[in-house]
Amino acid sequence: MQETLSPSGSTEAATDTAPPSLRERNRRDTWVSIHSAAVDLAATDGPAAVTIDAIAARAGVSRRTFFNYFATKDDAIVGLRTPTVDPVALAAFEASSEPLLDRAIALLFASVREALSWRSEEARALLKRFPELKARMHAHAGALEQVMHPHFAAALDGDDDRAAVLHHLALTVVRVSAMNDPSVITAGDTASIAHTTRILRELVTA
Repeated sequence: MQETLSPSGSTEAATDTAPPSLRERNRRDTWVSIHSAAVDLAATDGPAAVTIDAIAARAGVSRRTFFNYFATKDDAIVGLRTPTVDPVALAAFEASSEPLLDRAIALLFASVREALSWRSEEARALLKRFPELKARMHAHAGALEQVMHPHFAAALDGDDDRAAVLHHLALTVVRVSAMNDPSVITAGDTASIAHTTRILRELVTA
């Protein structure tokens, strides 16, 4: 057994996950190859000059394979996966007795980490150089809310309005933590998330 730190700072027991299969490792390696090729080309030529064919050629994959991993070239440059609900985090969300806000933050944080996988500082630097890339970030944020909403609403007896507020409170915690230190996402820094959550609670009750 291993322990995981929840956003509220408590520890919970979690079962060890099985190592990834060969197929999963191959998929991960292909994803990284395409993303890295897109980052390198965008850093050299600028995103506007980059084509999907050029990314695929540099990564050594077909155009069809590219679209198995990324919806657009900008997604490949930034490193965006289609938002999904992490099944392990969802099980924890549904089983946990912690406050709903903490559970929602943990679930959303896990899903953001899965959807957004920057290649170190390079993709983040491209976002600063080329703000137009942020349009895809906003599109993915909307898609993330769509996949999160049913689970938040279910925890709130189907109250859509409260579920929307819960989502945006949780997202605010993740965003502020990442703004202070972008590596929070890639490192899975739950201590930073817990710190921001405490600030949110202090402001709400002030």
